[in-house]
Amino acid sequence: KWYGDFVYRRASNGNITVINYVNVEDYVKGVLPYEIDPDWPADAQKAQAICTRSFALGTHKHTDSGYDLCNTTNCQVYLGATRATSESDAAVSATAGETLSCDGKEVIGYFFSSDGGATEDSENVWVTKVPYLRGVIDPYEDALTDPIFVKSYKSWSATISHAVVGDVSITYTPIGNAMTVTVGGKTYSKDNVRTFLTKICGLRYNSRHFTVEYDAASDTYRVAGGGYGHNCGMSQRGAQAMAEIYGKTYEDIISFYYTGAYVA
Repeated sequence: KWYGDFVYRRASNGNITVINYVNVEDYVKGVLPYEIDPDWPADAQKAQAICTRSFALGTHKHTDSGYDLCNTTNCQVYLGATRATSESDAAVSATAGETLSCDGKEVIGYFFSSDGGATEDSENVWVTKVPYLRGVIDPYEDALTDPIFVKSYKSWSATISHAVVGDVSITYTPIGNAMTVTVGGKTYSKDNVRTFLTKICGLRYNSRHFTVEYDAASDTYRVAGGGYGHNCGMSQRGAQAMAEIYGKTYEDIISFYYTGAYVA
Protein backbone atom coordinates (compact mmCIF):
# COMPACT_ATOMS: atom_id res chain seq x y z
CA LYS A 1 0.00 0.00 0.00
CA TRP A 2 1.11 3.56 -0.71
CA TYR A 3 1.00 6.32 1.88
CA GLY A 4 -2.27 8.17 1.48
CA ASP A 5 -4.18 5.10 0.31
CA PHE A 6 -7.58 4.23 1.74
CA VAL A 7 -8.72 0.61 2.00
CA TYR A 8 -12.36 -0.29 2.66
CA ARG A 9 -13.16 -3.54 4.43
CA ARG A 10 -16.67 -4.90 4.94
CA ALA A 11 -17.22 -7.20 7.92
CA SER A 12 -19.64 -10.11 7.91
CA ASN A 13 -22.18 -7.96 9.78
CA GLY A 14 -22.04 -5.35 7.03
CA ASN A 15 -19.98 -2.78 8.94
CA ILE A 16 -17.31 -1.02 6.89
CA THR A 17 -13.85 -0.20 8.22
CA VAL A 18 -11.87 2.47 6.39
CA ILE A 19 -8.09 2.12 6.80
CA ASN A 20 -5.87 5.06 5.92
CA TYR A 21 -2.20 4.31 5.25
CA VAL A 22 -0.15 7.32 6.30
CA ASN A 23 3.45 8.01 7.31
CA VAL A 24 4.18 9.03 10.89
CA GLU A 25 4.81 12.74 10.29
CA ASP A 26 1.63 13.18 8.26
CA TYR A 27 -0.24 11.26 10.93
CA VAL A 28 1.05 13.62 13.63
CA LYS A 29 -0.04 16.61 11.52
CA GLY A 30 -3.50 15.05 11.33
CA VAL A 31 -3.70 14.57 15.11
CA LEU A 32 -2.13 17.70 16.58
CA PRO A 33 -4.85 20.30 15.79
CA TYR A 34 -7.57 17.98 17.10
CA GLU A 35 -5.87 17.05 20.34
CA ILE A 36 -4.97 20.65 21.26
CA ASP A 37 -5.89 24.09 19.98
CA PRO A 38 -3.68 24.93 16.96
CA ASP A 39 -3.56 28.52 18.23
CA TRP A 40 -1.71 27.55 21.40
CA PRO A 41 1.97 28.55 21.76
CA ALA A 42 4.51 26.78 19.58
CA ASP A 43 6.23 24.99 22.45
CA ALA A 44 2.96 23.54 23.74
CA GLN A 45 2.28 22.27 20.23
CA LYS A 46 5.78 20.83 19.96
CA ALA A 47 5.35 19.00 23.27
CA GLN A 48 2.08 17.55 21.98
CA ALA A 49 3.79 16.53 18.74
CA ILE A 50 6.41 14.62 20.73
CA CYS A 51 3.70 12.84 22.72
CA THR A 52 1.61 12.09 19.64
CA ARG A 53 4.55 10.69 17.70
CA SER A 54 5.72 8.60 20.66
CA PHE A 55 2.22 7.26 21.21
CA ALA A 56 1.87 6.34 17.54
CA LEU A 57 5.19 4.52 17.41
CA GLY A 58 4.75 2.74 20.73
CA THR A 59 1.07 1.80 20.70
CA HIS A 60 -0.58 -0.61 18.30
CA LYS A 61 -3.91 -1.42 19.91
CA HIS A 62 -5.71 -2.71 16.85
CA THR A 63 -3.25 -4.95 14.99
CA ASP A 64 -5.65 -7.90 15.35
CA SER A 65 -8.13 -5.87 13.31
CA GLY A 66 -5.61 -5.16 10.58
CA TYR A 67 -4.56 -1.62 11.50
CA ASP A 68 -2.39 0.03 14.16
CA LEU A 69 -4.45 2.91 15.56
CA CYS A 70 -8.05 4.06 15.48
CA ASN A 71 -8.95 7.72 15.00
CA THR A 72 -10.82 8.24 18.31
CA THR A 73 -9.80 9.09 21.87
CA ASN A 74 -9.32 5.35 22.42
CA CYS A 75 -6.00 6.03 20.65
CA GLN A 76 -5.64 9.60 19.38
CA VAL A 77 -8.04 11.85 17.51
CA TYR A 78 -6.90 11.72 13.87
CA LEU A 79 -9.10 13.60 11.40
CA GLY A 80 -6.66 14.60 8.68
CA ALA A 81 -5.53 18.01 7.49
CA THR A 82 -8.78 20.00 7.64
CA ARG A 83 -8.01 21.86 10.86
CA ALA A 84 -4.23 21.98 10.45
CA THR A 85 -2.62 25.40 10.38
CA SER A 86 0.78 26.61 9.30
CA GLU A 87 1.66 26.84 13.01
CA SER A 88 0.58 23.29 13.86
CA ASP A 89 2.36 21.88 10.81
CA ALA A 90 5.46 23.88 11.76
CA ALA A 91 5.45 22.36 15.25
CA VAL A 92 5.43 18.89 13.72
CA SER A 93 8.16 19.73 11.22
CA ALA A 94 10.34 21.38 13.88
CA THR A 95 10.27 18.17 15.95
CA ALA A 96 10.35 15.70 13.05
CA GLY A 97 11.63 12.33 14.21
CA GLU A 98 11.87 13.39 17.85
CA THR A 99 10.30 11.12 20.44
CA LEU A 100 9.99 10.72 24.17
CA SER A 101 12.82 8.62 25.59
CA CYS A 102 13.84 7.27 28.96
CA ASP A 103 17.03 5.34 29.76
CA GLY A 104 17.94 5.27 26.09
CA LYS A 105 14.64 3.73 24.94
CA GLU A 106 11.64 5.22 23.19
CA VAL A 107 8.62 5.31 25.49
CA ILE A 108 4.95 6.20 25.12
CA GLY A 109 3.88 9.80 25.75
CA TYR A 110 0.58 9.41 27.59
CA PHE A 111 -1.34 12.66 27.92
CA PHE A 112 -4.73 14.03 28.93
CA SER A 113 -6.57 17.34 29.05
CA SER A 114 -6.18 18.88 32.53
CA ASP A 115 -4.91 17.64 35.90
CA GLY A 116 -6.63 20.05 38.30
CA GLY A 117 -3.43 20.45 40.29
CA ALA A 118 -1.56 17.13 40.24
CA THR A 119 -0.78 14.25 37.91
CA GLU A 120 -0.58 10.70 39.23
CA ASP A 121 1.67 7.62 39.35
CA SER A 122 0.78 5.13 36.61
CA GLU A 123 0.13 2.23 39.01
CA ASN A 124 -2.46 4.35 40.82
CA VAL A 125 -4.28 5.02 37.55
CA TRP A 126 -3.96 1.73 35.69
CA VAL A 127 -1.90 -1.30 36.80
CA THR A 128 1.79 -1.19 35.97
CA LYS A 129 4.40 0.98 37.66
CA VAL A 130 6.21 2.94 34.94
CA PRO A 131 9.32 4.87 36.10
CA TYR A 132 8.77 7.96 33.95
CA LEU A 133 5.04 8.20 34.75
CA ARG A 134 5.33 9.64 38.27
CA GLY A 135 2.79 12.02 39.71
CA VAL A 136 3.84 15.65 40.08
CA ILE A 137 2.24 18.63 41.78
CA ASP A 138 1.32 20.99 38.94
CA PRO A 139 1.52 24.72 39.77
CA TYR A 140 1.05 25.87 36.19
CA GLU A 141 -2.55 25.21 35.14
CA ASP A 142 -4.04 27.50 37.77
CA ALA A 143 -2.61 30.57 36.00
CA LEU A 144 -4.78 30.05 32.92
CA THR A 145 -7.68 32.48 32.64
CA ASP A 146 -9.28 31.73 29.28
CA PRO A 147 -13.07 31.33 29.62
CA ILE A 148 -13.29 27.73 28.36
CA PHE A 149 -10.70 26.54 30.84
CA VAL A 150 -12.20 28.45 33.75
CA LYS A 151 -15.74 27.27 33.00
CA SER A 152 -15.09 23.63 32.22
CA TYR A 153 -11.78 22.52 33.69
CA LYS A 154 -10.45 24.78 36.43
CA SER A 155 -13.06 23.76 39.00
CA TRP A 156 -16.31 21.84 39.12
CA SER A 157 -18.54 20.60 41.91
CA ALA A 158 -21.73 18.72 42.71
CA THR A 159 -23.88 18.08 45.76
CA ILE A 160 -25.34 14.62 46.36
CA SER A 161 -27.84 13.53 48.98
CA HIS A 162 -26.73 11.12 51.69
CA ALA A 163 -30.32 9.89 51.94
CA VAL A 164 -30.31 9.00 48.24
CA VAL A 165 -26.86 7.49 47.69
CA GLY A 166 -25.92 6.24 51.16
CA ASP A 167 -22.58 6.60 52.91
CA VAL A 168 -19.66 7.94 50.86
CA SER A 169 -16.00 7.58 51.81
CA ILE A 170 -12.82 8.45 49.92
CA THR A 171 -9.13 7.59 50.13
CA TYR A 172 -6.30 9.52 48.54
CA THR A 173 -2.97 8.78 46.91
CA PRO A 174 0.17 10.27 48.52
CA ILE A 175 0.11 13.18 46.06
CA GLY A 176 -3.51 13.99 46.87
CA ASN A 177 -5.62 12.50 44.07
CA ALA A 178 -8.59 10.22 44.71
CA MET A 179 -7.58 6.56 44.98
CA THR A 180 -10.89 4.94 45.98
CA VAL A 181 -14.45 6.12 46.49
CA THR A 182 -16.99 3.91 48.22
CA VAL A 183 -20.64 4.87 47.84
CA GLY A 184 -23.60 2.82 48.99
CA GLY A 185 -21.33 -0.18 49.51
CA LYS A 186 -19.82 -0.07 45.99
CA THR A 187 -16.14 0.85 45.65
CA TYR A 188 -14.63 2.61 42.65
CA SER A 189 -10.85 2.50 42.47
CA LYS A 190 -8.00 3.93 40.40
CA ASP A 191 -9.23 5.40 37.10
CA ASN A 192 -12.73 4.07 37.79
CA VAL A 193 -13.22 6.72 40.48
CA ARG A 194 -14.16 8.97 37.57
CA THR A 195 -17.18 6.72 37.01
CA PHE A 196 -18.37 7.82 40.44
CA LEU A 197 -18.18 11.44 39.27
CA THR A 198 -20.20 10.82 36.10
CA LYS A 199 -22.61 8.11 37.27
CA ILE A 200 -23.35 9.24 40.83
CA CYS A 201 -22.58 12.96 40.70
CA GLY A 202 -23.74 13.65 37.16
CA LEU A 203 -20.59 15.58 36.26
CA ARG A 204 -19.52 15.86 32.62
CA TYR A 205 -15.97 16.95 33.40
CA ASN A 206 -13.95 14.84 35.78
CA SER A 207 -10.47 13.91 36.89
CA ARG A 208 -8.74 12.15 39.76
CA HIS A 209 -8.18 15.45 41.56
CA PHE A 210 -11.22 15.95 43.80
CA THR A 211 -12.47 15.85 47.39
CA VAL A 212 -15.64 14.62 49.06
CA GLU A 213 -16.89 16.40 52.19
CA TYR A 214 -19.98 15.68 54.28
CA ASP A 215 -22.24 18.47 55.56
CA ALA A 216 -24.29 17.24 58.51
CA ALA A 217 -26.63 20.24 58.52
CA SER A 218 -27.94 19.45 55.03
CA ASP A 219 -27.15 15.72 55.09
CA THR A 220 -25.33 16.08 51.77
CA TYR A 221 -21.90 15.42 50.33
CA ARG A 222 -20.11 18.11 48.37
CA VAL A 223 -17.83 16.79 45.65
CA ALA A 224 -15.38 19.38 44.33
CA GLY A 225 -12.37 19.18 42.07
CA GLY A 226 -10.74 20.29 38.86
CA GLY A 227 -9.33 18.92 35.65
CA TYR A 228 -10.43 16.49 32.98
CA GLY A 229 -8.84 13.14 32.21
CA HIS A 230 -6.94 10.23 33.72
CA ASN A 231 -4.15 12.38 35.26
CA CYS A 232 -1.26 10.24 34.00
CA GLY A 233 1.47 11.85 31.89
CA MET A 234 1.30 15.31 30.33
CA SER A 235 -1.51 17.74 31.04
CA GLN A 236 -2.29 19.51 27.78
CA ARG A 237 -3.59 22.55 29.64
CA GLY A 238 -0.51 22.53 31.83
CA ALA A 239 1.66 22.48 28.71
CA GLN A 240 -0.30 25.46 27.41
CA ALA A 241 0.27 27.39 30.63
CA MET A 242 3.97 26.50 30.82
CA ALA A 243 4.57 27.83 27.30
CA GLU A 244 2.09 30.71 27.25
CA ILE A 245 2.52 32.20 30.71
CA TYR A 246 5.84 30.91 32.00
CA GLY A 247 7.86 30.88 28.78
CA LYS A 248 8.90 27.24 29.09
CA THR A 249 10.26 25.28 26.14
CA TYR A 250 8.85 22.00 24.93
CA GLU A 251 11.86 20.24 26.44
CA ASP A 252 10.97 21.86 29.79
CA ILE A 253 7.39 20.65 29.46
CA ILE A 254 8.45 17.10 28.65
CA SER A 255 10.93 16.88 31.52
CA PHE A 256 8.38 18.27 33.99
CA TYR A 257 5.58 15.83 33.22
CA TYR A 258 7.73 12.76 32.47
CA THR A 259 10.13 12.01 35.31
CA GLY A 260 13.59 11.19 33.99
CA ALA A 261 12.43 11.28 30.37
CA TYR A 262 13.71 13.55 27.61
CA VAL A 263 13.37 14.40 23.93
CA ALA A 264 15.58 12.34 21.62
